[in-house]
Formats: sequence, structure tokens, C-alpha cells
Amino acid sequence: MGTRPADELILLEHVNLLCEEKRTDSDRFTLSMLRIDQLKGLLKFEQALDRNVGLVLVSFLNEAVDVAHAFRLLNALVFMKQVGRQYITLEELQQGKIETVNLPRITIDGKSGYDLKGVLDCTYTKAIT
Repeated sequence: MGTRPADELILLEHVNLLCEEKRTDSDRFTLSMLRIDQLKGLLKFEQALDRNVGLVLVSFLNEAVDVAHAFRLLNALVFMKQVGRQYITLEELQQGKIETVNLPRITIDGKSGYDLKGVLDCTYTKAIT
């Protein structure tokens, strides 16, 4: 079995970001949304250098909601272990149960997407704080 690259690798002056992008019509992010190699890859990336951060970017999209958030997988795993389950809800992300960056919806050249500026600023990561 070969390895597959993450969705995004972003190299900045003070931090390196490895990002997995996920979409759900549910109101929760579950660990089962990540393949085992993606999960291990994000965690190993964080361990390789102090400046490395493994992020999950999740788009919650259904008839009631259209929002996206980015968060460190490591923070999500710690939270999930504390509450004894393998998911975190959109409401918990919005309440700040773990550190997260809201990704606002934008349109560029007529195409819809999410503004990743907050991820690029990444002021909440271990590398900067």
C-alpha cells in the first residue's frame, strides 16, 4: 500500500501546516472521517519538528448550516479522550471546547470556497505561542 499526500502542506516563516480537508452533512466531526494513514500522518508530522502542526479543516454543510472550522487534530484527540467518545460536535467547536479557526465562505472568480487566512495566520499553534 502506497502513501497518499495530505490535502495541503503550507510552509510559513514560523510554522509548517499539514492539513486534511473533510466535508460532512452531519453536525459532528468523527475520527472515522480520517483514514488510518491520514491520522498517523498528521500525528507524526507534529512530532517531527516543534514548528509542525497537523490540522483538520472540516466543512459542515447541510440544509441548516454552511460553516467550516480548522483545528489541530491533537487538540481534538485530547478532548475526545476526556469526554470518552470519538467525535466533536459543531456546537462544541463553536463554543470553543478546543481551539479552532472559523473559515468564512468566500467567492473568488465566481467559485465558492472558504477563506483560509485564519489558518495561515495560525496564531493559536504551538509553534507561535
